[in-house]
Amino acid sequence: MSLIAPDDLAFVVDNLEEGILFLDKDRRVVTINKAALKMMGQTEAINIREDIIDQLCPHLFPGASCARECEESGTCSLMNQDVEKEKVEELTFQGLDGKKVTLRMRALALSSREYTARIAILLKDCSNERRLEEEVKGVKARFRNLLENAGLVSSDTTAL
Repeated sequence: MSLIAPDDLAFVVDNLEEGILFLDKDRRVVTINKAALKMMGQTEAINIREDIIDQLCPHLFPGASCARECEESGTCSLMNQDVEKEKVEELTFQGLDGKKVTLRMRALALSSREYTARIAILLKDCSNERRLEEEVKGVKARFRNLLENAGLVSSDTTAL
């Protein structure tokens, strides 16, 4: 007896905030959830069947170091051979809608060999985190400049 109906599980996966791509043994996209499509900048013009399904995962993230490694090795570079160390890739790219997106990606090997999906790529949008970090750097730089101009700190002080 199954613990959850496959349709219910598919419904939950498709409604998560995190993006998920399922890949086959050759790293081709088998299925993708709505959140991943949104993170990749899905537009109305995109045809999921033609533009994403059956595409090699690295083709969806051009310029990412994991994509380059994946292309060179022929294996998912996020699948770390050392089970103790999880490999996480953070990449910034221009989504299909033209917006700058920063994603944190990690991979999980799926244990079942009777199904097509062998790898799950988990995506977390960290664009807002990166934008806030840049804003904090800017505020720190302006604050430091004010303190230097007021003579309260010297330009060689690294405390801020």
